[in-house]
Parts: sequence; C-alpha cells; structure tokens
Amino acid sequence: MLATPVPRMVTERERVLATPDLVQLLNVSVMLATPDPRTVTERERDVSHSSSSYETEVPCVLLESCVLPCSFKTGTKDPVINWSKTPGDIPVHSYYHGQNQPEHQHENFTGRTSLFEKELSTGNASLLLSEVKVQDEGRYVCFTSSAEHDSRTSHIHLTVYAHIGEVNVVMQDSQLLCSAEGLYPEPTVTWFSGSSFTRTENSRTTVHQREDQLYNINSSVTQMSNLEQCQVCFAHICRSTIFILRGKRKELENRALLPCILPSSPIKSLIWKFNQENIICNQTGSEMVYNESWKPFVLGLTMGSFHLVLVDLNRDHEGLYSCHVQTDTVAVITITHLKIRALHVFAIVVLILHIIAVAIGLWSNWAIVLSIYTSLRLSFGDDDLRDGPQNQEKEPPSQQRSQKKASPWETQVGEVNVVMQDSELLCSSEGLYPEPTVTWFSGSSFIRTESIRTTVHQREDQLYNINSSVPFLSKSEQYECQVCSAHICRGTVFKLKGGC
Repeated sequence: MLATPVPRMVTERERVLATPDLVQLLNVSVMLATPDPRTVTERERDVSHSSSSYETEVPCVLLESCVLPCSFKTGTKDPVINWSKTPGDIPVHSYYHGQNQPEHQHENFTGRTSLFEKELSTGNASLLLSEVKVQDEGRYVCFTSSAEHDSRTSHIHLTVYAHIGEVNVVMQDSQLLCSAEGLYPEPTVTWFSGSSFTRTENSRTTVHQREDQLYNINSSVTQMSNLEQCQVCFAHICRSTIFILRGKRKELENRALLPCILPSSPIKSLIWKFNQENIICNQTGSEMVYNESWKPFVLGLTMGSFHLVLVDLNRDHEGLYSCHVQTDTVAVITITHLKIRALHVFAIVVLILHIIAVAIGLWSNWAIVLSIYTSLRLSFGDDDLRDGPQNQEKEPPSQQRSQKKASPWETQVGEVNVVMQDSELLCSSEGLYPEPTVTWFSGSSFIRTESIRTTVHQREDQLYNINSSVPFLSKSEQYECQVCSAHICRGTVFKLKGGC
C-alpha cells in the first residue's frame, strides 16, 4: 500500500511587489526597551532593510498542518517577528521580548499558529499553521527585525487544496454517473471514451459549492464504448476511475468465473460488489473479508488476478458484478453482467457419451461425441453453441466478427511476450479464442489507443494471433501489456533500465 501522495515541492516564482507603503511602515527601530508592534511603526529610524521581490508559493492540504517559510540573519539578538495576512494587514502571529504575543492575533488564527522557537537562534522564523482552512488561502507577509537595525520582509502565497477521495462511477441504464465530494479548489471533469475525449455536449456536469466552501461535482455521460474513464481534476491534482464493461456472460448453475482487470500500480483496496451496492468481499492490506450472506457462494479469488469464482448459483444471482480496484492515483471498475442458465439435460447426455467414448476407445475421436451433443442442442433451439468454432465455418468471417456474441469456447491466454525494439515495445500472443484485445498501461494509467498500433490475425484454424506496439513515453516508465480474451486476461510487466 502506498502512502498518501505528497504535495508538490514548494516553488518560487518571481513577482515584483509594489508595496512601498508597507515597507515604509515596517522600517522600524527596535532599540526601544519595550517594543510594541502597535506603535513601533510610528517610530521610523534609518535601518538596514531587506525586502525580497520573490513570492514563495506554498500549497497546503485542507485540515492538515502547513509550514510558511521565513528566515532572518543568524545570530540575531532579541528578534521581532510579525506575520500578517494581506490585504488588510490581518495580524497572524507576533513574537518579541523572547515570547509569543497571542493578544495581538486575529481570532481566525487563535490556537493555530506557532514558531519553531528552538530554531530561532539559527534564523528560522517559519510559521507552522495547523488545521488549514479554505479561508487561510491568500498572501502573507513575514517581517523580522532586530536590535542590530537589520530587518527583512518575505512574501508567501498560500494556496489550499483538498485531497481527492474516491471518484465514484456507477452504471444506470445506458448512462455512466461520475461523482466526487469535498474538493477544493473548484474541480473539473473530463470523460474519455475508448481512445478519445468524450465531447462535452455528450455529458452533463454540475458543480455545487457547499457551506464549508468545498465543492461536490456530478457528471453523467451516455456510454459510448466498453472502456470509459472519468477524470476529476483541480489545481495540480487529478484522479481517475476507469470503467470497463466486459459484457454478458452465461454460466451454468454450478460455477462462474468473473474477471477483474488490475492496474499495474500497487493496489490499496479491492472490493467485489453485486448490482453495484451489495458488497461480496473487500480487501484492505493483506486481509480479505467476505460478506456472511455470500460465503456459501464464493469459492474464492484466483491467485494474483483476483477473478471471483462463484458456486451453487441460482436465478437470484443474476445481475451486475463489479470489481473495484483502488490505487493512489487511479481506480479501475470491471463490470460483468451474469446470466444463469440451468444445467441442460443434454449436458448430462454429453457426460454419458463421454463415458461411452472412453469405454469403447473413441477418446481420440472426441470430436464425434461433441458433434452429436451440438446437433442435439441445436435441434432443440438452443443457440448457445451456434457461435462456437464448429459452426462459424458456415458463415463468412465478416459476419462472424459483426455478431460479437459471447462464445462458450475459449482458449487460455498463453504467454504474453514483450520485447524492446528501437524506441518501441512490442507485445504479442498467439493461439487465442475468441478474438482478443490488448490494453497497455504506463505507470498507473492506460495508454491511449492513438499511441498504439495493434493487429489481430485469424489463422486457418480460426484461432487468433495479436501483435501490438507502443512508443516509449518516458525512459523511467514501467509498462504493462495486458491481453484479454473473453473473461481471461494475462499481462506482462516490462521495466526499463533505470526505472523504478
């Protein structure tokens, strides 16, 4: 599990501040026996004053502590430190006579500010601001002076942002609904459909500012493909949820295998849900917890891939099964629509034929038994096998691809090979059925298809070979090529030398 993302490092951007009046007011002498910030500005004297023309940008996390940097000359005796917020010169924190002066502090900052007093001798006048509020956002001035007639002024621009929690995506009829709450500053949302941006006219987005000045955002879009992504951004932070619809699966009552697509980055949490609300099981850390009502039907999760294996199903278990995988930067939701079909009487027939075939030595001609079973099924109007390999020979390849029906005949995804060639990564896999797809991941997000070249070739035996290539996006990136056929996925991770 990764730690919470750390805010970007403090940067400085040059900004010329036209504040001669403020500088003049703060050019004061502290030679008096009893300096008082309320009257000291009235006693101007020739002093050595340094005012920085740089404004330091400091991002602060809502409700957490934040340090506003400021320094003065090392070895200064009896320093005077005044922190104020502009405009209005709101008193934030004062220090003189060797102690803090809370009586001169504005009520908005009461009990939330402190100095690093043990480091004052080293010239550290930084302010520790705790429980950061939205109202704290703005510009601050740090003024320091001493008995040696040395004074300095520093300018800080504090920006507030809230951590993005979960970006929720749910399916409702033919629409996807995306929402996130408690954000700051005002967020935006971008939809991706397959390989491209979803046009804004296809989506409806509302942003609501709450009484605590935080924002909630809701957006909906008509589903355009089996791969959709909702990305919520504010300030320099973005978080995404990838929604993958694996389509319908028909399973016998005795067992079902439901797929879960995993990102390449470390997983923080994993949840399986039924109809997007009823939790089947969830994992945070290393422990998997199962809902008591689902325990009789859950055989377990496949090792490493977290596919869900269900047993002893009935019609009540028909519906949407979703795997929710959360990392520090992205969430992936895989949804499968499960239909339960009864154990057909002819399934029993084929088992009997199997036993007979073994008994009379026809095992090598198992295709004969299979064709008998197929004929029986088709003669009774059951079309579950109509799009299997034996029947597709009757239709042109173009019609086979256009039907896109789920087939009960599947091959295991074998080895996924990834090699480096010049400035590209090449990924390939062979002997697959039904027609496979490939997804590339770079770091924590998938790579857009416009950067990928993929070819799928159907061989004479009707199995498929797939080849795909992607250019390097960064010399330090980790890549993953994931090949999926029906509900079966397999991936290979490729790390460049020098990568993390």
